Amino acid sequence: MKRKIPFLGIVFLLIFLAMMNSVKAQDIHFSQYAFSPLNLNPGMTGFYNGNYRFHFNNRTQWKAVTVPYSTTSISAEMLVKKRELKQDIISAGLIINRDKAGDSEFGTTQLNLSIAYAKPINSKNNQFISIGLQPGIAQRTINYTKLTFDNQFNGSSYDPNLPNQEQFDTRKFIFFDLGAGIYWDYIFKKNLKFNAGIALFHLNNPKQTLLGNTDIKLDKKLTIFGNAEYAINNRFDIMPSFMYLKQGPYNEFDLGATVRFVKERSRINYTAINAGIFFRMKDAAFFNIGLDYKNCNLSVSYDINYSNLKPASNSRGGLEIALRYIINNASPIQKREVPCMIF
Repeated sequence: MKRKIPFLGIVFLLIFLAMMNSVKAQDIHFSQYAFSPLNLNPGMTGFYNGNYRFHFNNRTQWKAVTVPYSTTSISAEMLVKKRELKQDIISAGLIINRDKAGDSEFGTTQLNLSIAYAKPINSKNNQFISIGLQPGIAQRTINYTKLTFDNQFNGSSYDPNLPNQEQFDTRKFIFFDLGAGIYWDYIFKKNLKFNAGIALFHLNNPKQTLLGNTDIKLDKKLTIFGNAEYAINNRFDIMPSFMYLKQGPYNEFDLGATVRFVKERSRINYTAINAGIFFRMKDAAFFNIGLDYKNCNLSVSYDINYSNLKPASNSRGGLEIALRYIINNASPIQKREVPCMIF
């Protein structure tokens, strides 16, 4: 029990630090947050049953309102080192994000490295704590030629050939970024699992400016989530989940559940169909449907907007596609002595 105290202390410290800082900007966003673990929490790096894991996420939103916002994320993870006696593991991952928004094509490109250290916290090896760190670099860009200005009005109409007479300091800038997170995974019974995590991003408060104002910074973002997985019987599983995000005056709370119908539960030809519904409070409902086959998972979701933007959006939000693929070189008939999913 003594080993649990430092980890709990770190969790409460992270929450306290996050609440003490305001945030002036928001990050990229995925409804299917569980399919983008490195964007959710660096501590989740390496938590899977296999040698390598890959994710692909793509989201297009607000097509009914304006120029569509487009977000793409690609990540890869691998096991770096495993201590056989104590069952500690070190994992690493790489994630690339690309986001483009609005008429100005305001873009964000991120390249982050994730490193995590996982350790069992009981003798049964069915409960783990993982601490992750995520350093990286990011670039912001903007295309001013896509914008229109008052000076380009000739008295009767807009004339794109007229100079806009605006002075812009920069069209792009690069900054260093840093995030950290703690992840908890617990197999309570053979048919019941829990996991949760807390993370802080932008720990270094990187500067965010296109106009030379160095007071504008990207402050810390708090992420808290929790999941459960319960096998009702040999055919059906239910997976409730929640996520809470906070950035200054902005916050988000997602709550919902996915039901899985398992056609074949064997490790060789595992096959299942998933369907779920989630609610983003005061903003949207989103539905997902997916297919699991062997080591591949495909899921598609769609947001139905019911916020104050509904008259303009006609309830249409965003289409999202998520793909996960795991390479496992271990023999499928090998007996596992440790119940944790990463073994």
